[in-house]
Amino acid sequence: MTRDFTDYYAHHLTKADDGMWPSVVAVRVRKHREAEEAVVTVAFDPPPGTSDWEGRRVAEVFADWRREVYDDRGRVRVETRGARLITASSW
Repeated sequence: MTRDFTDYYAHHLTKADDGMWPSVVAVRVRKHREAEEAVVTVAFDPPPGTSDWEGRRVAEVFADWRREVYDDRGRVRVETRGARLITASSW
């Protein structure tokens, strides 16, 4: 999953990704009831209480990838290597 997602992301970079690429360390997806649950681990670690725009960007691209490639639904969590939640969203 990690390589597939990073390949997709690499081909969909925008100005919003300047200075933070490559940030994805790992991608894990598992089935939970009727939907998928994903955790994307990233290399950056924004200080608590600061903007989460980098994490939201990763979640946005992840959601686009899942819809385009798998046409499924689920929830994604973007976390630091230390498992601190940056952002979570649905796709």
